[in-house]
Amino acid sequence: MSMGSCPGVHHLDTNWVGKVVAHLRHEAIISRDTDVPNFINQELYSLVRQISKDIIADFEAEGSVFHSNEFLSSFPYAFLSHNNSERGDRVVAAALAAPHRDEVERAIEAAFSNSAGGTLERYTTIAVEDFLNYIIPRIAGMADADTVFEQYYEFFDSSLFGKECIVTTVAVLENVWDNGLGAVLPPGYSLRYITKFDAMPADNRWSRDRIVPYFEISRAAHPIGRGQPISDAGSYFVFSHSAKMPKSKKLLQSAASLRDEITKKFIFSVRLLKFSAAYSEYRGFRTLGNLCLRMHLMNFPDDRIERGASRELQEHDGQGLRRIIPQLAGKDYSYIALLDTKIDDALRRERQNNDWDSKAALKTAVDQLLDYFQMLEFVMSLVGSEYIALYSAVLSVGTVDPEGKKAREHFDLIKRMFKVRNAVMHGRIHKVLTSNEDKFTPNDVQAFKGIVHKLAQLYVMNGDLRELATQKALGQPVVLKGIYPESTAEMNEMRKKQAHPPTWW
Repeated sequence: MSMGSCPGVHHLDTNWVGKVVAHLRHEAIISRDTDVPNFINQELYSLVRQISKDIIADFEAEGSVFHSNEFLSSFPYAFLSHNNSERGDRVVAAALAAPHRDEVERAIEAAFSNSAGGTLERYTTIAVEDFLNYIIPRIAGMADADTVFEQYYEFFDSSLFGKECIVTTVAVLENVWDNGLGAVLPPGYSLRYITKFDAMPADNRWSRDRIVPYFEISRAAHPIGRGQPISDAGSYFVFSHSAKMPKSKKLLQSAASLRDEITKKFIFSVRLLKFSAAYSEYRGFRTLGNLCLRMHLMNFPDDRIERGASRELQEHDGQGLRRIIPQLAGKDYSYIALLDTKIDDALRRERQNNDWDSKAALKTAVDQLLDYFQMLEFVMSLVGSEYIALYSAVLSVGTVDPEGKKAREHFDLIKRMFKVRNAVMHGRIHKVLTSNEDKFTPNDVQAFKGIVHKLAQLYVMNGDLRELATQKALGQPVVLKGIYPESTAEMNEMRKKQAHPPTWW
């Protein structure tokens, strides 16, 4: 089969519109007496379901091996256009039948707001064709084909005929992984590996749901600018998020904004927890009319961090993410913008470090120290090294330090780092790098970074730290929300299976 052809074409007579609509309504009446789900437009459901079965039967007649990479990588096809315009006409007649036409117009206006030159009928055909190219490789030859079709068709039906569209954002991650997939995220968010499994037939749901998205991403990921190609990668580690968005002319614009904001917040959270140089060069989203034919996947060249540290996510990291992500989801990105920028700056400086040159390593450490100080002063909202060092130590150390030894170590370290920072800021960086009177080393920066990251976590979870630190220093009762479960009961609750919202994934 080629993009311009599809088997199983039939022709209708000149009175096809009335006959098609009458036939579909008859099928819909029959279907309501069976176990078929009650979709908003039952007529279109019956037609699209039959078309998908016919297409799969045609593939089978041609000798296609449904579980093979050859078949799954061959999509998309022109199922409803070119030589198959008859199918397209039948789809248009069912989709635009009263009382659904007005809602379809709004849906098409939203889903194709970045397109021009097409008619309502043409875009409606493309939307259904897009869905067919999405669903057929996921169900062809599978025992659960009917269940999976109805699950995803419900998403399509509600997006086309309902008031909202389901949007799933996608981000290909680097410098972070989860081999055991133990880091379970909050409902609506997910992490998964997708791969082509060359040596494994896609004859089960687990492998099919990983192989099909692999080929979709591989096909859609075309680098622009200074981006690097990823189409030949053996696998992708993907972060996704799903939400329902109002149908409007700004749907695609809003989906793109959601894609960037959600991805940036997630990567910030991973960096904050794991000291990982995690990044996402390729990002995209799926929604009505943009599931397979147009996945809106593109690269962001400035996000690549070549020499950054890569970290594996564990179960406790997932527990931390399940507390911090909901906190960030309800806040504007400006709440963490400075923290995110400075962590990014510090991570990128690692690339400038020559391991064989101790002075180069020390210079990188100095630059990173300045980044972390900006983060520290931002979250503490205080003036003066004495107050910042004291309050930072008070907040960083818990009740496990009754004699104050660890708190004193924190205080002394921050004061010493202030001395180095002040020397650099007043033009004495050469003295810091050469005489090194304070015995400043890159290890000091690592210890200082740990304190700053912990304070930044407290800031994300609690807001203004200045008042909280004052209360704690005065001996007043203060409850600080951390990023990890505070009880065994909460941990066990997190381990329970979660009900996720609809997702195009």
